[in-house]
Amino acid sequence: MRRVFLSFPVAEKLSNQFLHFAYAHQHLTGFRWTRENNFHITLFFIGEVEERNIPEISVRLKRLLSNQTTFDLHFDHFEIKKGKGSHGIFWARFHKRDEFSALARKVQDVVKEFMTIRIQHPDPIPHITLARVKFSGTEPALTNPPLPETQRIDHAELWQTVQTNEGVRYDSLCRFDFITA
Repeated sequence: MRRVFLSFPVAEKLSNQFLHFAYAHQHLTGFRWTRENNFHITLFFIGEVEERNIPEISVRLKRLLSNQTTFDLHFDHFEIKKGKGSHGIFWARFHKRDEFSALARKVQDVVKEFMTIRIQHPDPIPHITLARVKFSGTEPALTNPPLPETQRIDHAELWQTVQTNEGVRYDSLCRFDFITA
């Protein structure tokens, strides 16, 4: 079984700004910062799928995305999203777009027969997970760095989650280029 999802990799300029931000806040207790090559905006989490189904999923996604035009996601704000207990996630959140939501629904339609999980976020919020957070008291004070207002979405990638001794790593299995708008 492979844990897979469709994502938009983060542009190098934006990725570098997040790395500088993480470095400036490395003193914060309870933050486990996302590694540089793991920055992405998840479009749709497919979940655990049988390895033999990966080629068919890729073919269906390629067919779906072959006519997809590029679009922009506009940065909105930073947010600490509290989870269960003392855990949470620190996000760089983008404004919701109908195009993003519609594309997520289309992806769901073409991969649903391969999914082994129930969809937890039927209308996903475009965001980049910058850190996993374990709270120990009050919420930490973070300074907001200046960021570009947009992230150009010109391709998607099917990624798999790989567990390593150093933590989670995401590997690209397939790339789907969009048509320039």
